[in-house]
Amino acid sequence: MATLVALVLAFAATLVAAPPAGAGETLETDTFTLTLPDRWTRDLTTTPVSARGPAGEFLQISSSTLKGEGTGAEATEVMRQVEDAATRSMRKVEADPTLTTVTPLRKRPLASGGTLHEMLSRTRDGSALFAQFCAAGPHTVVLVTVQLPATAARSVDVIRQSVLRLRWASDVAGAPPRKP
Repeated sequence: MATLVALVLAFAATLVAAPPAGAGETLETDTFTLTLPDRWTRDLTTTPVSARGPAGEFLQISSSTLKGEGTGAEATEVMRQVEDAATRSMRKVEADPTLTTVTPLRKRPLASGGTLHEMLSRTRDGSALFAQFCAAGPHTVVLVTVQLPATAARSVDVIRQSVLRLRWASDVAGAPPRKP
């Protein structure tokens, strides 16, 4: 456990924009790439990075990346803790008196490796939705939140598909070496 101290969680606060690819603009870091839906516009000047959809949707994306040295077991444990913290953060919405849960927190595997957690809430008056997605990969946890008018409910599925197509970098810069 002594080398666990050497593990550093670095927040990927600065996303590097890649040229538009696939359906829409792309958000890319050293550890993952997320392609936005068509007609969505990214804003790399905000913290966290955000995007706007054509029907008034507002998306925010943040990530935590594991960098440093340690054993594979230590890295796995730290990533589990980060993933747990992200899902606890998602669950805090359940206590918000202005919202009601539409789809409770659920978990499924990602085709690219890793896990997707998601939940959907709506305002008590039914006018807006709040969708949350947490993608946990080998060295990175990505949290995507979307606020949208209820009239744009289809966008929840569109963003879900973007998150499901999230690609993890094959060569993670600064990832901890896997020791036996």
